[in-house]
Order: sequence, then C-alpha cells, then structure tokens
Amino acid sequence: MEIQNIAANLSNIKLDKFQIEQILDMVEEYIEANETASTPIIEHCPKCPEKHPKMIKAGHTKSGKQMYRCKSCNKRFVADTGQLTFYSHQSLSKWKVVLKDTLNGLALRETAFKIGVHYVTVFRMRHKLLHFIEMFLANDSVGDIAEIDEKYILASHKGTKLEGVDPRKHGSIAPKPGITDILVCIMTVVSRGGNTFIHTYYTGRPTDVNGYEFCQHIDKESYCFTDGINIYDWSLKKRNCGVKHLKLDEYTKTDHLNTVNGLHSFIESEIIYYRNISTKYINRYNSLFMIQYNFRKLNISEKVTKLLGMLRQHQQYFYIRQLSKESIFKFSNSIFDL
Repeated sequence: MEIQNIAANLSNIKLDKFQIEQILDMVEEYIEANETASTPIIEHCPKCPEKHPKMIKAGHTKSGKQMYRCKSCNKRFVADTGQLTFYSHQSLSKWKVVLKDTLNGLALRETAFKIGVHYVTVFRMRHKLLHFIEMFLANDSVGDIAEIDEKYILASHKGTKLEGVDPRKHGSIAPKPGITDILVCIMTVVSRGGNTFIHTYYTGRPTDVNGYEFCQHIDKESYCFTDGINIYDWSLKKRNCGVKHLKLDEYTKTDHLNTVNGLHSFIESEIIYYRNISTKYINRYNSLFMIQYNFRKLNISEKVTKLLGMLRQHQQYFYIRQLSKESIFKFSNSIFDL
C-alpha cells in the first residue's frame, strides 16, 4: 500500500513514466534495506553460550532500540548486539550513509558534513565497518580456474608522524630499485568467474610460509596460473591443484594472467583515489577492494542492500578504541630510510 500511495502522489507531479518507475524502485530498495537491517539474526545468545536462543521482546533502551530476553539465561540484550550499530551513538540511517560513501570512496569530511558529525567520528565508523568486512571475509576462498600474482605498493605511514622521516609526495617512486622492505606485497588471487581474495602478510618479497597461508584460500582441485614465483607450488600440489607458470610471451586466449592484472589496475586506481592508504590498515582496505571488485557490476543501492544483508549474518564484539591499535605492521623509521 505504501508504494501504491507514493505512485498515486507522483502521478500528480509532472514526471515521465520512466522517472516515476525509477523513484519507486529506489523506494522499494530502501524499504528492503531497512527490513534487512532491522531483522535480528542472533546465532548465539551474547549472555550465555545458547545456540539459536529462544527470545522474547523485553522493552526498549532509552535510545529506542528493541531489547530481547533469552529464555535460557533470562538476561536481556539489544537487538543489534554484535552488529555495526551496537554500542554506537549514531542511527542506522547515518551508518547507511557511511557505508554508501565508503563504497563510493568519498572523503571523510564529505561524509561528516552529510550526517552532521565530526570527521574523526566518521573515521571510527568507517574503520569499524572495514573491520566487520575484514572479519567476515577472513575465511573466503577462490576456486575453479584462478590466477595468482602479487601487487607491490610503497609502504605508507599516512596519519603517523615518524621522527626524522620527511613526508613523501603522492606519486613518488621507491628510492631503490628491486623489491625491498619499503614495498608492501599485496597477494591476490582471482577466479575467471570474478571472485577474489586479497591479503597482505608483510613488506618485501613473500616467503614460503606466506605462500602456504595464502593457498589456504584457494579451493582444492582448482587450476591456477601464476608467473615465475614458486612459493605456491608445494601448497597447491598438496591441495590437488594444478599450477602453470606463465611468461608474457606464452599468453594465449586461455592461458594468461590478464584477469589478475586487471584486478591490480583496479587496486592501484582505488589507492590513488584514496590518496594513499596507511600500511597498518592495508588489510582492511584489501577487504574493501574485494567487496568493490566482487560487486562491481551492481549499482550502489544494490551494493548497500547486499552488504547490509551479509553483515547482518556476522556478529563481532570489540571496542572502537581497539581499531587504531590493531596492525599487522610495526612501523620503524628504518624502512623509510632506504
């Protein structure tokens, strides 16, 4: 009835039929997104280890959030326990704006102006979102016919002042040739179907251990193409995967690394758009790149709805103050002095 009422009101406005249909489609998408986000998916009671607990409604918080009571332990908790909006002063509508602007790559200050908060608040909201995505995709895998390769970018201490280290201009090149510790290795695998997994383990050349850990995200009995690096060979054979090394002059219509090279171009363009990314947060952005690449054929409304649905199936418990401390890299001045 809501859609019909809106359609009736729009018919009185001087709009084309196509424009009215576009507006109604957007309204339906927003209604679907709201229903998806407001439906609690609680696999475990946050107060006791009960799996798929039987719950009853138990009032509201001062901010208006629905509360539930677990019939096993008789304790109450809010409906969004473990979700993005949990322990947050910002409304769901503001979180949706942050989600949409993050997928679009908008600057923090632009988002802050839209929702009327300080840009530091948006920074924390964005990194909470990225942390959710990173944890959700942590066990993802790629199968079928896949291409493996590494992408190297300059290490960055963006947002962190290092004593004795001068700021680097955008677009600058490595001070020394070759693969050194000043370069961050982004390991990538992409299937010909379009799914991808992206992760960074450390700076410099990847080791056999990195190759083993990365291959755990490649399905068994897949067939993989890679370049001359051999750190994946042993692990892929253990997983009954075929592997073929290719040189540029050996490319054919079926044997090539064009798909993964296209992914590298996509990553590079995103990093340039963000005006570089702090290396200590690189894996959060790697997860964002996975979402952006996998959803690249969808429009922004479809991306938001699908991502909200994905995140509703995942619960996490952590404090905002932890986000700035978690890092796989321990920066030292030495790697920037090469």
